[in-house]
Amino acid sequence: MQTPNVQSMLISVVICTHNRSADVVECLDGLFDRKPNPNVEVLVVDSGSNEEHSRRVVAYLQSRPSVRYARLDVAGTSLARNAGLGLARGEWVWWLDDDAVPMTDWPEKLDEVISQADAKTAIIGGRVVPKFEKDADIDQLTERWRLLVTCIEHNEPGYVSDGRNIACANMLMKRNVALQLGGFSERLGRSPGQMVTGEESLLIEVMQDHGFKCAYAPALAVLHKVSSQRLTLDWVKERAYWEGHVRFRIHDLLDRKISWSLNPLKLRASIYVFRLLSAIKPRDADLAIRMNLARGTLDAIGNSQANRKAS
Repeated sequence: MQTPNVQSMLISVVICTHNRSADVVECLDGLFDRKPNPNVEVLVVDSGSNEEHSRRVVAYLQSRPSVRYARLDVAGTSLARNAGLGLARGEWVWWLDDDAVPMTDWPEKLDEVISQADAKTAIIGGRVVPKFEKDADIDQLTERWRLLVTCIEHNEPGYVSDGRNIACANMLMKRNVALQLGGFSERLGRSPGQMVTGEESLLIEVMQDHGFKCAYAPALAVLHKVSSQRLTLDWVKERAYWEGHVRFRIHDLLDRKISWSLNPLKLRASIYVFRLLSAIKPRDADLAIRMNLARGTLDAIGNSQANRKAS
């Protein structure tokens, strides 16, 4: 395998933000704590933030003239990511959440993980280490809960096909491959009136269906803020419910046959059992997550069937 010449390769760091000016400033400060390689460009895509947050970001960027800034009038995660793909000039795009802060060794690790990627690797997700608020109660967090707040802390490298989890909070992506495959579906991703996520999960599935590999490299790491609101049972129930919607909608958008795990009879039976168990263990987070995941999936199937009948 021929090792890419990373030093001569343009890499685009793209940060999409919505109404989190303080967070995106901290993210950028983390990047510029280390002087970026001249072949690394930084782009901020403002996803329809209100006037105050946009003004704060623009004011901060006066001291960072190398950072490119683009503002969209309409909010939406997929819209912003697709705008970033279109504006980026790098062979690789490094997606960072606006509330993530790269580790100080990011320039070396970025070079390392890209140089180790083969020609068929189109995505490399990195480690996402949670940064909880002071005195946060994290003892209750289960593995399922941690995944729903985007804690990705596998110790060994690997591939999504082997069970590794990756997320756009910290993800490298070959720009041309993403563009050739249509980018991020605007039928997924948070936007006004839509709570569903999953836009990167769908693109990962599409890339794998086209023979590309999606890898996980723990060497490239970020700190990712987790608010205390996300550590409440009410929050994780709602998050799991919408994750159920995502699970079905990805299946539906890929036009795949309904698997047993998405069978409505199986889902109804599971919900019934989970309700019985929840009466015995009302504070069991994993039971609540599994039940609401099943509820969300079942509701998404029902909505899809109703829409098809109406059309």
